[in-house]
Amino acid sequence: MLLSDPPTYVSQILYWLRCCDKYHEATCVPPEIPHLPPDQVPDWVIDTLQQCIVAGRSAHRYVALSYVWPESNNASDTLQLGHATLARLQTPGCLSSHQASSALPKVIRDAMELTRHIRERYLWVDRLCIMQNDAATPSQIERMDVIYSGAYLTIIAAASLGLYPDSSDYSTIRDSDSSTRVETSF
Repeated sequence: MLLSDPPTYVSQILYWLRCCDKYHEATCVPPEIPHLPPDQVPDWVIDTLQQCIVAGRSAHRYVALSYVWPESNNASDTLQLGHATLARLQTPGCLSSHQASSALPKVIRDAMELTRHIRERYLWVDRLCIMQNDAATPSQIERMDVIYSGAYLTIIAAASLGLYPDSSDYSTIRDSDSSTRVETSF
């Protein structure tokens, strides 16, 4: 999958991640998935290269997305993990198809692209990584704190519209753009 040129702040994010890896590994960087107990590993993650979901155990580490679910009058308008969609979502290329892409909220599509821009492969998003409307859904929701704290990085999108004003034109984004904020604390 071809990527557009990254927003200018991606280089800053990469710098912060390198600093965290180098200087704060013991406190900032969570253990790799193979070293975690099963109850601390997401059941599913999005493989942003293969454009499908894969078992969480197959990832080395993952990025997580925290966002506001977009309002929808019809739940069938948006793609989510369910018993009926599980096999399809595991098919390589599924999430890059026009049908799936148009059924995914923009904020998720943007997060998948940002994940690739920061040279990470796996992304955890509740809508696609927690089985929706299932008997196990409440127990998975109860452990979301563990999922977020186990992420290498968490992308926080405070609006449901997307991470970028218009994903097709990154040139409109400036580092000082108040709608896109990247913050860290050391």
